[in-house]
Amino acid sequence: MIRKLDPAFVRNVQPSDQLQEFWDEVVRGLSLRVFPKPSTAKSWALRYRVNRRQRRLTLGDVSLLSLPEARAKAKAAMREVDKSIDPAEEKRTRRDALTVGEFADVYIERYAKRKKKSWRNDQSQLKTEILPTWEHRLMQDIKRPDVNELLQDIAERGPILANRVRSLLHKMFNYAIASEVVEFNPVAKTERPGVEVARDRVLTADEIRKLWRACTGIAGAAFKFQLATAQRQGEVFDAKWSDVNLDEARWTIPSTSAKNKLSHKVFLNTVALDILRELRLTANPDKEPFIFAGERGKRERAALATKLALDDFKAGKDIRRTAATILGENGIDRFVIGRVLNHVEKSITRVYDRASYDPQKRVASDTLGRVLTQILENKKASVLAFAR
Repeated sequence: MIRKLDPAFVRNVQPSDQLQEFWDEVVRGLSLRVFPKPSTAKSWALRYRVNRRQRRLTLGDVSLLSLPEARAKAKAAMREVDKSIDPAEEKRTRRDALTVGEFADVYIERYAKRKKKSWRNDQSQLKTEILPTWEHRLMQDIKRPDVNELLQDIAERGPILANRVRSLLHKMFNYAIASEVVEFNPVAKTERPGVEVARDRVLTADEIRKLWRACTGIAGAAFKFQLATAQRQGEVFDAKWSDVNLDEARWTIPSTSAKNKLSHKVFLNTVALDILRELRLTANPDKEPFIFAGERGKRERAALATKLALDDFKAGKDIRRTAATILGENGIDRFVIGRVLNHVEKSITRVYDRASYDPQKRVASDTLGRVLTQILENKKASVLAFAR
């Protein structure tokens, strides 16, 4: 079927019992291929002739390549065809010679940076855990025994780290399949090396005071602010002065910064406001838009976490869990806590309930600020869980 493709059609067209192919009116030879049920895959392809032979070149998966990008890629390939060069054969040759190190760069630039806010973690794990062993090996030569051997070596140093590396490899090889670099994922059906259990670490009142004393500098202010607001560490370090209204005691996390891509209104209690007002005295938003000084604050983070010297302490999650626990043990409903934390409600009710719950979130924030103040002043009015 020939039609002028548009992004809405590409997004909404559904699979049927047979392969569907929709030909673009704009770029000659470009088609959208919708694979039959139960698959949900959609991909771009280019059909052309070289030396009187009909050929087809797969350009990439729809989830990774937009319509404008597919058209640009098809036009570039057709320019090669006009020179009697077969782009499919060229692609096969490049694929057969692609090393893990070379594809790692492709994965970071074309997938991780576009799809993952934590892409730097992927880049770091590739550099330290994967490439020292596999950098010069061909992607197509990596098999399941190679994966198991690598993961077991890592697990001897850290089982949980090995789990993280396995997840990264699984995602990277899935992207390699979509990019037609490999035909199967060698990580599939491998075992997770480490057994993980949900953490229940909550800081005591004494540990909160110790944390507060140790938290200095930009990163220290960020850790304090996270405890006072119960927000995610990455969102705190992404906070900009333009997102904050000190007069209305409100911080708006834009959808581009929120982990779940949902804009989130955070009400600021007196503890959080004091932190921001102190920083504002020396801040220059025109030169440095980030409240916690962007990259400088991020560089300070690891050093400060070590300085805190709290047993089994993982700053980002344990601080947020502690704040949520304070709210729960001071009578704040779990549903409201979920709203404060900006969790996505999975119930069908969320489709119909569009209330903001701002008054309840304001009460929760003030409660958190009050209890923190009591803890920091070492008053006995603190909740039982934090006074013992």
